[in-house]
Amino acid sequence: MARRKSKYLRRRGIVFQLRLPIPLDLQEIISRKELRWSLRTSNTLIAESKALKVRLAFLELCCNIRLMTKLTKVDEMPPIAQPLSL
Repeated sequence: MARRKSKYLRRRGIVFQLRLPIPLDLQEIISRKELRWSLRTSNTLIAESKALKVRLAFLELCCNIRLMTKLTKVDEMPPIAQPLSL
């Protein structure tokens, strides 16, 4: 029985690359439609394992971005996050 390869996993030369589409509601915030990462391996099993881990972290990040409140002014940022004046 053939194993199913991740649909986001692509080979670029001999190295695998992960290409993840950004959800439509986050494309304006991230300013991209897709993110790409080199998995720095030519081994299929390692690439699939890394792809699953990265995709899970990416989906968690997307959820966290959706939960964040929108900050529109520097005044609304907490003091620790404000830029330093030199």
